[in-house]
Amino acid sequence: MGDDEGVHEVTDAPLETIVEVMVVDDHPGFRAAVRASLALDGRCRASLEASSVAEALSLLDQAAHLPDLVLLDVNLGDAHLGAVDGMRGAAMIVERHPALPVLVCSTAPLHELPPMPQHAHVTFSPKELLDGDVLVDAVRRARAD
Repeated sequence: MGDDEGVHEVTDAPLETIVEVMVVDDHPGFRAAVRASLALDGRCRASLEASSVAEALSLLDQAAHLPDLVLLDVNLGDAHLGAVDGMRGAAMIVERHPALPVLVCSTAPLHELPPMPQHAHVTFSPKELLDGDVLVDAVRRARAD
């Protein structure tokens, strides 16, 4: 698979509800851009936001209703200061919430990133390719398992 490992083709089966997405990124501007893009798309909405894995885990653990998908940046905060990167964070999320799909994203190609967790519900997308189709497809794939 090479650089495309974890990246999948989009399927056409419709979803019956709006996809609730948790956006985890340490840059508020990126979170705002995703929120605006999802609002324009209409099939998804940012229902929760976090700036770190620790904050995301806390929100998920306290949530009355889990989102349909976690969109998680790989390069979060200063790893040398103890921040958890997105790949380790994805593993932590699916360990606590095994049915919750996690889509990790980065501007760097997959082969330059830390190893991706080997879990059926963890997938990767380059940030420049993120759109409603990619998010909806990640949820469809997880629900098909």
